[in-house]
Amino acid sequence: VKDVPGDFIAKGVKARVIVYRDVTKAVAQSNAFPMGYSRGYSYGRNRDGEEAVKKGVQMGQILANRIRVMQDEKPLTFTRQQSGRIDKRLISGLGFANESIFSHTMIELRTPVDVWIDIDVSGSMAGSKFTNAMAVAVAISYAASKTRNLNCTVAIRDSGHDVAHIAILYDSKKNRIQRLLEIVPLIGCNGGTPEGLCFEAVKDEILHKSKGARKFFINLSDGEPCHGFTFKGRSYSYGGDQAAEHTRNMMREMVASGIKVLSYYVEES
Repeated sequence: VKDVPGDFIAKGVKARVIVYRDVTKAVAQSNAFPMGYSRGYSYGRNRDGEEAVKKGVQMGQILANRIRVMQDEKPLTFTRQQSGRIDKRLISGLGFANESIFSHTMIELRTPVDVWIDIDVSGSMAGSKFTNAMAVAVAISYAASKTRNLNCTVAIRDSGHDVAHIAILYDSKKNRIQRLLEIVPLIGCNGGTPEGLCFEAVKDEILHKSKGARKFFINLSDGEPCHGFTFKGRSYSYGGDQAAEHTRNMMREMVASGIKVLSYYVEES
């Protein structure tokens, strides 16, 4: 549980955010998990999520094949040098007074890429929006599981019952891809859009994750920040210009720390 200071609303106010760090299949199926499909619908599997897994794996296979050329090591060989290791293909040149028969090999190390994908699962995301957004997350995660220099974290967020929620569904450094493929069909779209509050709750993890890597933060959402909560018996609203500016400040912090931010507004058409 994280209490996010709400100085952007009123000084001293705090909004409660619950961070779910280890979402297993059993957790996703539990009635206590707020972002499970069974929360807003009859118990079962979300067909939109099943379609997302199918589309995502197909895209992920193509993506993995395309980025395998960007491995973490790339040998570069320089031939016809005055010193180094003898290049057997150039030995015949000695008979023509060519002494540049050596070569050097340099190993170029590729900087790893870390991607954090954050998906809005508010009620308005249900249907094709959820399918397409989650298919993107599955595709990048699948590619990360098949390549050496790409890492991916997938998180979802919503709000309800006076609390904002953010759940980390998958981390390619810790989990097998099968875990994500099993969980996605168990997720439903039910609550509000507490964007900046959730970002701040996991800010330290995003900012300090994988030092030395090229880092990207991808946000997929269909609405502006919106969340209602109480603090010490008084009701507050997280929305409008204040919530937008708070969310914007979270993005500024990421950019200042070297993270490239890509934010996408999701529509049906």
